[in-house]
Amino acid sequence: AKVFLRGATTIDSAGSARWGLGVTTPNDIANILATLYRKQLVSDSASARMIELLKLQTVRDRIPRLLPAGTTVAHKTGEVNDSKNDCGIVYARERAYVFCAFTRENADRRWVADNEALQTVGEVSKLVYDTLIPPR
Repeated sequence: AKVFLRGATTIDSAGSARWGLGVTTPNDIANILATLYRKQLVSDSASARMIELLKLQTVRDRIPRLLPAGTTVAHKTGEVNDSKNDCGIVYARERAYVFCAFTRENADRRWVADNEALQTVGEVSKLVYDTLIPPR
């Protein structure tokens, strides 16, 4: 993220004040994940270890929500009351791809599985999967 301390080092003071200390974009995280996937972030072994850690994510209510059983996703979720996010590397049958979704100003602030933002991220994730991966 671009923000370390709210103050002199904050690039986006208004965003930091509103959304918290870490301010980033889906594109920022997607670029980091693509670089990680290509093993260009640190070293091959460090990249492989980071991906393995991301694959251990147990929250499956966003990107993996509607994907076919057995689809591996190395991802990181994040949330506050009115924002639900998930970014990851989807390992589909024929290819891997990066998908990143941030929501904000969500009216549905419930912390439940059928939260509207969680469902929407899952639906968009499935749409992307279906577009990129042809049916067998």
